[in-house]
Amino acid sequence: MKLLGNIGTGIRVLREKNREKSIQELLNATDKIEEHIATAMGSLTRKTGEKESLELYYKTLEIKRTSDQKIIRSAYVRLMKQHHPDVSKEEASEELAKRINEAYRALSEKKLDRSVEEMLVGGEISPAIRIEMANGLLKAYTKRRDEDFEAMRGKIANETDINMIDVFVREFTDWKRRYDWVARDFFKDLYKAETQLKRLEKRNVSLYKGETDQTRKTLLEQNAVKLESARRIYEQLRVGTESVASWVKETIEPEEKQVTKEMEDFVAYIYAG
Repeated sequence: MKLLGNIGTGIRVLREKNREKSIQELLNATDKIEEHIATAMGSLTRKTGEKESLELYYKTLEIKRTSDQKIIRSAYVRLMKQHHPDVSKEEASEELAKRINEAYRALSEKKLDRSVEEMLVGGEISPAIRIEMANGLLKAYTKRRDEDFEAMRGKIANETDINMIDVFVREFTDWKRRYDWVARDFFKDLYKAETQLKRLEKRNVSLYKGETDQTRKTLLEQNAVKLESARRIYEQLRVGTESVASWVKETIEPEEKQVTKEMEDFVAYIYAG
């Protein structure tokens, strides 16, 4: 009986340790959720192509996207000690050192992310952020549309069946499908942040329901308040991004209607011929 009692005590201790660990991991993740949301929003305001350049800079310095200025500086010093032409015997050391310097300057001089306070003014996305976001979305859409147009031209040039040409034209002029795809891809970082937020909210509720210790229950209650605050911020940003997406869509509709008419006239001309 004593042996069974010891086993039972050991199991209870293990469960307590696991619960404390789970709660601490939840609290730590909650402390970072607003930062994740802000980072996701920051990705929406950068020019098309700039995000890819930033990723390359992080890769060059061998650091994560979330690295702060201290880590950036440390990585730069470490890599220059290894690859500077004065100390390295590598043939490509000079070129590599140039890339390291470029990456360091870019990541050090540029303010990569804004705080939530900078993005929201009176509970709404600031006008400056809206303009940057709209420009980024419009660029992303225009790039995809131009790529699709070139692809359609290639198909038509090698097609003799008039029915297939009509199919290609209809595929290209399916503006809603294209715009929805571009918008989903453009806002994907924000969607990922929401997924993380939902997971934390669900986890907080689950841990609270099974908690009997009052101290830990209080911690979870306080954490729930933080999550509610993050949820309010996310919803304000979501409403703003949806408004921007609608505005961009309305802006490009007149041109789309004109192009659709021209394409339909083009197909009709081929049929007539």
